[in-house]
Amino acid sequence: MLLEVCLLWTLCTGVTIAATNDQPEAERPKFDVSNMYPVVAGPPGTSGIPGIPGNPGMPGRDGFKGDKGDPGTCDCAGRGRNIKQCSWKELNNGVDSGRIAGCTFNKNRDDSTLMVLFNGAMRVKSGAAACKRWFFTFNGAECADPMTIEAMVYMDTELSINIHRAGTVQGLCAGIQRGVVDVALWVEDCEGYSNGDSATGWNSVSRLIIEEIETSFNP
Repeated sequence: MLLEVCLLWTLCTGVTIAATNDQPEAERPKFDVSNMYPVVAGPPGTSGIPGIPGNPGMPGRDGFKGDKGDPGTCDCAGRGRNIKQCSWKELNNGVDSGRIAGCTFNKNRDDSTLMVLFNGAMRVKSGAAACKRWFFTFNGAECADPMTIEAMVYMDTELSINIHRAGTVQGLCAGIQRGVVDVALWVEDCEGYSNGDSATGWNSVSRLIIEEIETSFNP
């Protein structure tokens, strides 16, 4: 039986092939042999070599002009230079203990520092050891942050020598509230001394300079 089927299939196939050989190419039947053989997938291929990077592109065009921004704001009150000078021609102050001269100053900020400077002639005269202390006050009180601002002159001689020398009292003071500040120069006896004839600003120009600055003290 199997032999008959094979012969029949060979005969039919041969007849069909013979018949189609006489037909034009376009009219010949097409044989699909894709199902006659099993298809087995091969292993994946290896990755290819990376390509060469491309050339950089051309620069883009400028964007459109933006809208005008709002006006800026700044907490600038009191910033910058705030300075004042008071001066006297021939102050000639002979006070031995008390206020010599003063100057009012408008301080703009609470967290700023005042720099003060007095420059003028200073003298202590006595027939024995004598000492005088010149110092600043702010609204009637000496500076406490960080220290008092002062200078002293000491004389120790039996002769009543009368020498007027240029002197300077200078320093920084913090912790002073903003507003009008009365800055004054005073003189008094040094601790442990109770005599001496002092003079301030004799026969010359004396000046008191006050400046508000932003700073901090290092410990």
